[in-house]
Amino acid sequence: MTDELRERLRARYTVSDEFSTCTPLANPDGPEAADYIEALEAENVRLNGAVRTVQAAAKTIMHAEGEELKTLREEHREWHLAIGSLDSEREANAILTDELTTLRAQLAQAVEALGQCASVPFSGWTIAREFARATLASIAPKEADHG
Repeated sequence: MTDELRERLRARYTVSDEFSTCTPLANPDGPEAADYIEALEAENVRLNGAVRTVQAAAKTIMHAEGEELKTLREEHREWHLAIGSLDSEREANAILTDELTTLRAQLAQAVEALGQCASVPFSGWTIAREFARATLASIAPKEADHG
């Protein structure tokens, strides 16, 4: 508190116990004025401390909000990447499913042709026919594979 302000307060006011009402001082240089000035200075120190506390709290809150916003942005970015990846995987699965269907149709044709070759009667090819039958049995698509 400046000396000028202190002097003006001494010259004009006195205060009640709760600082709620001010009345002119009878003796601006008396002990009443000095007590009042000390009380005001103490209150000023207390309020300045409270302001610093609020400022520090606000700074902490702003920092926390910034970190939370940063985290939310990162999660949002990761979520969009995951969505894109999922869409890409769905497209790849559709392509693979189409190719699998095509390959199964080709396998069915090959199995049929191999079956026809294996059933041709030719005495010198007994081993080849048995091999063809075994191959057909191992590669023929089963009912469970078509679901």
